Amino acid sequence: MRFLSAILFCLLLPAMVAAQDTTANVDPDRAERLVAAQRYIDNPVQQQVMSQILSPETFVAQLGAMVQQVPPETQTEIVAMITEEMTAFRPVMEAAMVETAADVFTLEELEALDTFMRSEVGSSAMAKTQPFMLQTMARLGPDLQQMQANLIARLLQVAPQGQ
Repeated sequence: MRFLSAILFCLLLPAMVAAQDTTANVDPDRAERLVAAQRYIDNPVQQQVMSQILSPETFVAQLGAMVQQVPPETQTEIVAMITEEMTAFRPVMEAAMVETAADVFTLEELEALDTFMRSEVGSSAMAKTQPFMLQTMARLGPDLQQMQANLIARLLQVAPQGQ
């Protein structure tokens, strides 16, 4: 039981810290960064990259052989579910990205990122993000699965059973 309590504490600690009153740290430039962050996230290239990342095709590719083992009508149902969930999730993700970008980047950095993404070179580089990630994950797939199996085996060795 102590093990479970310790895990819960570790999981909840960041939320407790984030919930603390931060009114003493008012940031007068935040509003300006939020506008710049929204522009950066709304950038057509950024939107295209997010569409690619959240596309059913990307998720089906990540699921790989598992999807190929189900009947075609089930595959169609899976694609419909993914589309529905990603469509509902996208505004939540974009809002979080705007807030986080305003927290992490300076105004100058946000403007530079937006300018880069609107440039010919930036647009070209960002268009290659999905194929880059898909090819990387395809190469890492077997290694990632092995690492996960190793990690689970090690965790099971140290975690108290039944607690």
